Amino acid sequence: TSGERAAKRLGIPPGKLLEMMRQIWKVSKGQDPLTDHELFIGLSMVAKYDLDPTCKEIYVTRGNDGELMVVVGIDGWVKILDRTKHYDGFEQDLHFDDAGNIEWIETRIYSTKRSKPTVYRAYWKEYQAVAGFMKGKIPIHMLRLFSLHHATRLFTPIGGHVRDESESFM
Repeated sequence: TSGERAAKRLGIPPGKLLEMMRQIWKVSKGQDPLTDHELFIGLSMVAKYDLDPTCKEIYVTRGNDGELMVVVGIDGWVKILDRTKHYDGFEQDLHFDDAGNIEWIETRIYSTKRSKPTVYRAYWKEYQAVAGFMKGKIPIHMLRLFSLHHATRLFTPIGGHVRDESESFM
């Protein structure tokens, strides 16, 4: 099962897995702890993509609205790309307006089996509508993450509803 594969991946006995994950994957104050079912949703992603929750490559929580969020961190996205057989690197271009404000970031992911790269351009104005409080603290970093996340999903789709770090702070 996914739980057994995740326990083996993390080097812990299967019987201790859910207890450990409740310590790693936290919910907001006032919310009930994650259910076994919610934990297994995240653990299925740990097992399927060999991501490490202890290193924040992936985590599970609930938003303020109570909706379950499976969040893949930047290291998780890079690990997924690195394991894709035809992956051949990525580049990002940043574009600023005349006043020096970021306007967009374009991510290009290259493949050894495609003649053209997978491209995603993330616009700052659009990103602001979905971004959380971190956009004001580290705007360029967060827009880079957002662009990489969407380009990666186009390059090598993964199942389920997953968010990246830039969306997890909404």
